[in-house]
Amino acid sequence: MSIPSQLVRQATSGTKYIYVPPPVTTITTAIKPLTLCFIPGYRSEFMTSRKSHLAYDIAQQNGYGFIAWDHYPIDGSVQQWYENSCQLLLEHETKIQNNLFLICSSMGTWISLLLARRFPHQIQGIVGIGGGVDFTERWLQQEIPIEHRNDRSYIWKRPSQYDPSGYYEIPIVSLLDSRPVLLLQQHNNDNNSDAPATTTIAENNIQCPVTLIHGANDLDVPLTHAQELTQTLQAWGNNNVKLDIIQDGDHRLSRPEDLKHIEQKIISKLSQLMKP
Repeated sequence: MSIPSQLVRQATSGTKYIYVPPPVTTITTAIKPLTLCFIPGYRSEFMTSRKSHLAYDIAQQNGYGFIAWDHYPIDGSVQQWYENSCQLLLEHETKIQNNLFLICSSMGTWISLLLARRFPHQIQGIVGIGGGVDFTERWLQQEIPIEHRNDRSYIWKRPSQYDPSGYYEIPIVSLLDSRPVLLLQQHNNDNNSDAPATTTIAENNIQCPVTLIHGANDLDVPLTHAQELTQTLQAWGNNNVKLDIIQDGDHRLSRPEDLKHIEQKIISKLSQLMKP
């Protein structure tokens, strides 16, 4: 089963998305219907993501609603994509009845955690796959030449195996404008320092169940980043954070065996969630 392309719509923000309501039989039950939400990664599209189609299949087979969207514009900032995500969910607030389970890939994990902070009573759980958080700041501090780090007009060509050209053209302004939504660290606005400042616990009350599925051979987001994220969420007081390591897995985790593992993990988490 795959996502029907004729269901793709465009939001007022320009974001392409799909929304499929839960079956009528589910809506009429006493239990508030659940909607699965898929959030793709950096410069990824939900219609071409195997994990997105997997999430759609799980929703269809188990009587859940489904919503997914792309990040628009493609060269925007994480803050802009997060705000567009909030707007889309608010526009569908009545339909989804504020009962969401987030399934996300790479950068989608970052946005999902921001959404869990913004909508703490609506987000019932998160499964993050190859989650990449705060990578924009790491790029700025570790990869971009120092003379261009604050040049809002500079276009950085970052090598990438995922683009046919062999690189992404990334506007520095998009990285700088992502600073307001850094999750594990916040930028120090002191003009004499480029070092990020630590985010306070009060700003990150993320208490929903979080499962991070990560490949030990991930070269794009090293396993140490997932371990740091796990430890940080636990330090913030979330006692339901799990790190699930696929020992021979890479960043994409799109092999048949990876997808089967992800499916089993999602179904297990949903079963726990739906217990009376």
